Amino acid sequence: MDLPVDAILDDVRAASRGCVVVAPPGSGKTTRVPPALLEVVAGTVLLLQPRRVAARRCAARIAHERGERLGETIGYRVRFDSKVSSKTRLEVLTEGLLTRRLQSDPFLEGVDAVVLDEFHERSLHADLGLALLREVAESRPLRIVVMSATMDPEPVARFLGGVPVLRAEGRVFPVEVEHSTDALTKVVRRVHGAGHTLVFQPGVRDIERTCRALSDLPVFPLHGRLPAAAQDRALAPSSDPKIVVATNIAETSVTLPGVRTVVDSGRAKVPRFDAGLGVDRLEETWISQASADQRAGRAGRTGPGRAIRMWARTQSLAPFEEPAIVREELTSLLVQLLAWGVDPREFAWFERPPETRLDHALSLIQRMGDPSELVRYPLHPRYAACLIAGASASQIACLAERQDVRRVAKQLVRIGARRGADDVQALLAGFPDRVARRRGERRYQLATGRGVTTDDDHGEWIIALDISGARKGERAEDRVRVAVDIEGDWLDVTEHPVAGFDPETRSVRGHLERRVGAIVLARHPAPVPPELAAQTLAQHATLDDLRLGKEDRAWLARIEWLDDQRADLHLDLPALLEEQCLGKRSLKQLDGKAFLRRVRQSIQGRDSLAPARFKAPGGASLPIRYEVGRPPVISGRIQKLFGLERTPEIAGVACLIELLAPNGRPAQITRDIAGFWGGTYADVRKDLRGRYPKHAWPEVPTLEHAWKPRRR
Repeated sequence: MDLPVDAILDDVRAASRGCVVVAPPGSGKTTRVPPALLEVVAGTVLLLQPRRVAARRCAARIAHERGERLGETIGYRVRFDSKVSSKTRLEVLTEGLLTRRLQSDPFLEGVDAVVLDEFHERSLHADLGLALLREVAESRPLRIVVMSATMDPEPVARFLGGVPVLRAEGRVFPVEVEHSTDALTKVVRRVHGAGHTLVFQPGVRDIERTCRALSDLPVFPLHGRLPAAAQDRALAPSSDPKIVVATNIAETSVTLPGVRTVVDSGRAKVPRFDAGLGVDRLEETWISQASADQRAGRAGRTGPGRAIRMWARTQSLAPFEEPAIVREELTSLLVQLLAWGVDPREFAWFERPPETRLDHALSLIQRMGDPSELVRYPLHPRYAACLIAGASASQIACLAERQDVRRVAKQLVRIGARRGADDVQALLAGFPDRVARRRGERRYQLATGRGVTTDDDHGEWIIALDISGARKGERAEDRVRVAVDIEGDWLDVTEHPVAGFDPETRSVRGHLERRVGAIVLARHPAPVPPELAAQTLAQHATLDDLRLGKEDRAWLARIEWLDDQRADLHLDLPALLEEQCLGKRSLKQLDGKAFLRRVRQSIQGRDSLAPARFKAPGGASLPIRYEVGRPPVISGRIQKLFGLERTPEIAGVACLIELLAPNGRPAQITRDIAGFWGGTYADVRKDLRGRYPKHAWPEVPTLEHAWKPRRR
């Protein structure tokens, strides 16, 4: 059977370094592009899928189209399951398995092409995989093919060194889109019967609730936590109309044949990192417009259909989804990079994560242990660290990757109580940031500083294994649903000098804190290290503390403004001020003149780039005022500015012209002096000439006689 993507397969084969393929759902890109690459490479082709159910099903589909049994030329590898043989040349695998494979095989020996499918989902492993593959391709020939239905292909093509972008048209059937504010189950009952119905809900509980409400109909749940057999039942062909209630797993990764109606809640649950808790929290949010279009398109794969959107037409949706790299927890990702021998701060990311999240993850990894040891286990680094610590309780914690965390954690509590403290103590290796100290009845403070409450009674110190965030809008603290008691003498206590500022004496006072993370155990007075004292003083210093005169203040304002405008100046005023504070304990000790001398040395005479005065055409010298964030202001009487034809610029910034009346008050403020002379000047002239007849008010103020008086 011919598919739309067949039209570009020759171009795919000819792209020796790879390409970016943009093709809508139903065009055949997933099942046709990877096998086409087998025809032009001698080695293996890897096809990456974001989800296990998609990996298994597309491998089976490709094998079926080739008339082969799964596990021969075409195979798959997913976590805890695989079907490959010595004959396999096309392996379909989940994205996370690629990063693990690169740990043991940094150059992907024997692999000649890698295809990243559904890249628009922008998972953590997809972003990391793309960047790592580019590094491999810089060392040896490797075709990298990135495929998607909805992403902007140009940034990816540039990142891969300018590979071609190939577009295929889909087999398009009309999809009628309507909006409804009725109850979702009521809408599903109304449309059931005309082909299959695909219902999108945000999460597992929503799916289960919907299935219970529709239990008298042929309804099937579909989500990633279901066993493979249950997923297959939901997606199996059927001649009788059925209802499949799914998460966004059914948006792009899998296909349900025969769908005629899509009922879309418009909602999805996405993980978002909460640094205070040290966890990714599922946050329900509106989907993007691209996602809504993808979902609607599921109704038009094999014939005309309709999509019913359960939100008002006026609801605003973001154009695209937010990439996981900017919102999810990074520990697992950075452990992989560090074990690969790459500094995450220097890594050539496709999209760089926020610096604060990089700092947080790297700090946690440093406390967990050696990254090269952590990556040996197919687990989250937390559980790997517990396992390396070596206790049977830690081995049970490893099951948390496959089972419900809360259930496993409760088993851990029971086993820890039965087997002794050592098994529980091992958890500190993986959860150093989850240590908490009691501060009231069932109220604790985490080592991150966040306050939490517990469901059960515990001792003074606990490790919070399972934290459930307070719902949006609630004032209640986050809840610890499962915790284990620990001994205080197990903890890593550190000492930290702390500087405080006394506003009465305007000086620095210091003390030493003993802490477990952000939990302060004790505090006593102590001398402040000179660098910390200088930093504290600099944060509280003002121009008044420097005791500068009016002229010096004006000069410093010019320099601050120039530094804000010119990146090449490389002037760090806060650092220079901190340098002047070194060795001092009080703001009274600051020497403003010494500070100004240091600033002058740093700018090396470039203060002329921001002059203090402006020479008008008639010879008048007018002051210029500077303030960071605003244009320079040239102020003078109108008569002194006659002849000025263009607005002056300083460091590329047009000045603000303040034209004063004879009484010294502003008559006009403008950044377009030519426009003023040719426009509103006539009205200003008429008004002021009547009040100040002895002053010159020429009709054309730019002519030479207006600003250069004739000699008698």
